[in-house]
Amino acid sequence: MKKLLVCLLAALCLLAACAVAEGFDTPKDIAQSYIDLCANALNSMPGLPECREAFPALIEELAGFLDPDCDVAMNLGQAAEAMLQEGDESARQARDLLYSASWHLREEDIRTPFGLADLNAALQYDLLPIGDTAQFIDVFNRKAATGSDCFLMVCDGQLREALNGSTTYREDTSLMVDIACQCGISSYRQLYNDNHHMLIYHDMVRYAGTRILQACRNNGAAGLTGDERATLDAALEIANAASGSPLEVERQIHDALCRRITYYADDDFDGRNDCAIGALLDGMADCDGYSDAFFLCGSLAGLQIRYIKGDSVEKQDDDAPDVGHVWNMICQDGSWVHVDVTWDDKEELICYTNYNIGAESMGTSHLWDDRTQITGMQPATLNRFRSPEQAFTEIGSWAELYDYCRQVTPERPERLFISLARGLDPKDGTDEMADTLYSTGIKSYRWYHQNGMLELTKLQYSPEFIICDTAEEAAAFIADCADRNIREFTLYFSRELCPRMFADDHAGIADLISASPLVGTQYTYNEQYGRVAIEGAEYDTARPVAKSMDDVRAILRDTARERRDGVQLVLPAGADMDALSLQLPDILYSAGVQSYSWSTSGRRLSVSDLVYYPEFAMVEDEEQLRGYVRACKAAGITDFRAYCPQALYDSMSADSFSRFYELLRQEGCHVDGISYNEDYATLVVKEATW
Repeated sequence: MKKLLVCLLAALCLLAACAVAEGFDTPKDIAQSYIDLCANALNSMPGLPECREAFPALIEELAGFLDPDCDVAMNLGQAAEAMLQEGDESARQARDLLYSASWHLREEDIRTPFGLADLNAALQYDLLPIGDTAQFIDVFNRKAATGSDCFLMVCDGQLREALNGSTTYREDTSLMVDIACQCGISSYRQLYNDNHHMLIYHDMVRYAGTRILQACRNNGAAGLTGDERATLDAALEIANAASGSPLEVERQIHDALCRRITYYADDDFDGRNDCAIGALLDGMADCDGYSDAFFLCGSLAGLQIRYIKGDSVEKQDDDAPDVGHVWNMICQDGSWVHVDVTWDDKEELICYTNYNIGAESMGTSHLWDDRTQITGMQPATLNRFRSPEQAFTEIGSWAELYDYCRQVTPERPERLFISLARGLDPKDGTDEMADTLYSTGIKSYRWYHQNGMLELTKLQYSPEFIICDTAEEAAAFIADCADRNIREFTLYFSRELCPRMFADDHAGIADLISASPLVGTQYTYNEQYGRVAIEGAEYDTARPVAKSMDDVRAILRDTARERRDGVQLVLPAGADMDALSLQLPDILYSAGVQSYSWSTSGRRLSVSDLVYYPEFAMVEDEEQLRGYVRACKAAGITDFRAYCPQALYDSMSADSFSRFYELLRQEGCHVDGISYNEDYATLVVKEATW
């Protein structure tokens, strides 16, 4: 209650200040001014709504402050009765009676002191003097909301001139035009009487969406034209199909209009393209039509939307057509943000670079006069009213874009919303942005940048890809592709890994491929984007991978033991090829290989054309050696050889191989002599007899 009293006191003080500013020094001045105001309004435009309702109540209220038997009171009473009658003659009689009352008032006294705050009718019908732009906008908004085609307001000449002056963005558009636009009025005419501060707005043409909405809310849809009723049905279909939170409802309507409407700005379209009728029935509209359709559909869905008239930064040059621009503002969670459906309709794409944008960001591409905002509107400066799937990430450099894309591209989103720091313009950094995107798995895309918002759409990715920080990650990915028999994939190396992989004629890549299950597969690489592309991959998943040189020896000996024709294996990282070339004969000959061919490619070792000695055995101790000799005797084999571990070989070869000769004698084998190979610890028997 205390807060209400304070507000009321402040309002009375404002009214008193306005009264002084208008020259109303005494109750007689107030009465004289309002009587003359009513008379001149009847003379200028007798069809004003105020003449039928507000003026009779005001005149009777003024008469109540006078002696009921005086001529002024009698004239006022008769004038009020005449104003309640229909017809031009009644209006003429009321006007004459008011002029007579004004003349007689000079000789009469006001019986009861009163001020502007005591005129209930003036308060109720917004006929008090208006002192500033903000108050004017508030009153105009309330009067426009009644749907009347004409109404009267009271303001001094200085305020009226300020309203008709140019805005901050266009020399040919006044502040008043912007105010009317926000209230859904596309055009109007005005009359002004300097003597009585009377400002009359008439011949108002409202946007079709505003008119249709008002008729629908007042159960007056039957009075609409056929096209207007069809437009209402189309708008209701879109509005009723939207569901969810206010944000979700707004997005669904925004998207539905983008899909339904094609931009059309020619002037030979019978005026339908600049309103909701052309937008919803013909599917063709200019910015007025887009905005009108969004207003109508959104309002029917319960959203709070207004029009806003301005211009675009892109049109601020000498050669640009002088047409201006219209879009909308919408209230979300008590804050007003900008929506430009026209600019978001990108042919076959729906974008959101002009969707729920705060004043600070929208001002980078759109111009408007912020004095036109209706009382109670609290424009948001930030772009925080968006659906979760449209959440954007702020970046301050292209390096941050790289980090962000690295996080999200594995999930393959269809589009990305990014807020760019000031000075970070894709038009100036197209190559750098492209490098960033291509280096994170995105092979094609489209982009739009407005209001500091970068929207990446139609994102297409490499069919199978990974961004690797280490060579081990790349190797694991190739192995996974081999397990799934993926024939086409792409490796992206992080910016930290790239120098290592591409150094020395991209030796790191060659090493990676040669150590993988890939065989006979060609690959392409692009150092600029840190990319290696594999197409038509073939795999050999059976090829062993050696982790050390001991593994290499074991693999080769197992191959010889199984007497296979050849083997391919992956050498351990950092393998010394020169040392390997010296060790191969030792490994192979000591495993019973008589001859062979070998080659290397990267870390891949290929040993082929293996030819084995007819009889050969690898023994670990003397008992195995004795067993092998017995097997040869049983088979009648006269030429054979055995590889021994170095310790066994040393013991058998001591004293001119006396122990070996003894073993042969004990098993019934007679030889004239034996040969041996100290390099490979091999015992050789030829032409034995049993």
